[in-house]
This record gives sequence, C-alpha cells and structure tokens, in this order.
Amino acid sequence: MRTLLAVGCPILAASIDAGAQIGPANAMPSDFNFIFQYGHGRILDTSKGTFTRDAAVPKYSLTVDFKLMVIEMEDIYRGLISIDFWNYSKYPQLFTVPPERPIVGVVPGGTDYLLRVTSSGSVKQLRWHDSILVYYQPAQELRELFGKIRSTIESKPEYKNLPPSQVKYVD
Repeated sequence: MRTLLAVGCPILAASIDAGAQIGPANAMPSDFNFIFQYGHGRILDTSKGTFTRDAAVPKYSLTVDFKLMVIEMEDIYRGLISIDFWNYSKYPQLFTVPPERPIVGVVPGGTDYLLRVTSSGSVKQLRWHDSILVYYQPAQELRELFGKIRSTIESKPEYKNLPPSQVKYVD
C-alpha cells in the first residue's frame, strides 16, 4: 500500500480532454497499440492482448489474455493527443520533473512507469519514476492519463478475476 504525504497547498488538477473528438486528421491509427507497465511488474500489452501480473518475480508471474475494447483504446489515444504526448521536449524518453520546481508532497517509494506507444508506424517510449508531487503540468497530465489507464485495466473482469498474488511487496 502506498502512502501519500502532502505538504502545503492541494495539487492543481490536470485536465485531459478525453471527450475530444477524433476527427479524420487525428483518427486512431490502425496500428495504435501500447505497452503500459506500472507498479511491481504489472504489464498491459495491447499488441499481444495480454496482461501480466508480478513480472518482477518470474517464478510467480501470471499472464492472461486481456483485450481493451475499441472505445477504450480510442479514449486512451485521445488522452495521448490531448496532453501532446508525442512532443519530445515536453515528454522525453526519460521523464523527470525539473529540479527547480517546489515539492509539495512525496510518495514514499514512488511508482515506476513505462509507456511504449506505437502509432502511425513510429514508436515512442517514456519512463518515469514518480515519487514527488509538484506544480508541473506535464507531470500532472501523465498522472491523470496513467490513472485512467490503470482504472481501465483494474475495472475489467479479466483483472478482477485474477487469483490472489503469491508475492508480497514491501514499499
């Protein structure tokens, strides 16, 4: 279980425009897929249609068939467009928060994320160790998008019906 220590003012909420329409100019490409890794080896791979739990401990890892609906994929694609994910100056391969930003909270242990997106024949990958809370719009946008992806994963029956993990993690 993660603990959030907040210091000072509440975090400003980021807004991902998931309601944005996908028009012909920015329709979800037919090759759009992604790998989303979070926590202790939880991996969604939409190109393979799988979800892996406990990949950090291969002896106990479990991979199951796991498919997102087209509407869920489109929603995530819209989220990526909305935050300008393909802008490398905003979201470099190794994403970090600029050190001059004042820290308003700490997430003990933090969370490691990897997002590898294939779209229109190109691949963009982003890694981030999220452990501090700051007033930094790109970080807030990523947290909201990653939260949306996690919620999508964890709301599906395939996830809810997984047997209990045999691995206990200490953060």
